[in-house]
Amino acid sequence: MSVRIEGPVINRSIQDVFEFISQMENSPLWGRAVKSTKDSDGPVSVGTVFLELAEDDGQPLSKRTEVIEFDPPTRFSYLSRYENGMTELARVTFETVGDGTRVSPEADVEIPGVPQEQAPTFSQEMRSGVLGLLENLKDVLESPDQPVT
Repeated sequence: MSVRIEGPVINRSIQDVFEFISQMENSPLWGRAVKSTKDSDGPVSVGTVFLELAEDDGQPLSKRTEVIEFDPPTRFSYLSRYENGMTELARVTFETVGDGTRVSPEADVEIPGVPQEQAPTFSQEMRSGVLGLLENLKDVLESPDQPVT
């Protein structure tokens, strides 16, 4: 199933927003993951791996996330493989809007064992969840206490 979302405008520069998101260790700050640890040497680039912990209905779920596209400050893509067999291919675009930045993610998710007739329900739930995450991201990045890390 696929979902594409045009996120809210975040009142930070495109460089700040790109840097914050691509440093996936920041994911717990806005709810994308419970824990995220870089498992590669050097700066983030294509091939960088993060070991992450998410939650599914309150249950821990580990995933391995690999950066597959890194084109600062406009495109960032990754592939996550979850321990339960689910995969997520996410492509995130960044665009300057006035003095801020719009983050627009697109994701293709495969969940083993989900019947095709249930895909629209899961797609709507995924869309709602991603919109919530983008609002969290906006709140975090617009906080006066949030430096870019």
